[in-house]
Amino acid sequence: MAAQTLFDAIGARLRAVRSIKYGGRGQQACARALGIAQSTLSEYEGGKRLPSYELVRRLCELAGCSTPNVVSGYGDIRGPDVPEAADAIAQAVEAYGPEERVDVIKGAAVDVLLTRLESEQDRNRELSEENGRLRSRVKTLEHQLQEADCRCRDCKDSPNRKR
Repeated sequence: MAAQTLFDAIGARLRAVRSIKYGGRGQQACARALGIAQSTLSEYEGGKRLPSYELVRRLCELAGCSTPNVVSGYGDIRGPDVPEAADAIAQAVEAYGPEERVDVIKGAAVDVLLTRLESEQDRNRELSEENGRLRSRVKTLEHQLQEADCRCRDCKDSPNRKR
């Protein structure tokens, strides 16, 4: 079941990439450009077969999409690459049999997501610390403003006191 879900997910992303370049009805033209049969592309897009990394890379190159993002499912397919995923996923797709690929790809995807999560947590900590510094600065400025207002209007010794 998990393998089928992965194949379906990659197939859906391949279909999206093809649609960017060739539109909704361009399966035959896309297959021709890739040098494969239209039925093979249909099987890839339908989640029945897993394409090679090289084929995915060529399709993404044709459409101007991010190969690692298409394979990993992380980020926008038109966005910047997720470079740390590319090598692991390429090795998984090329070096292992179909059943092993699924586990290796899932492991690579989990590693990428954990790395991204750690990076986001670090960034959140930095932002939280910056938020604390800014709040402290705002309090200091508010206090200085209150003191300046006091000297200008309320203090009996102030030359600017309202009478």
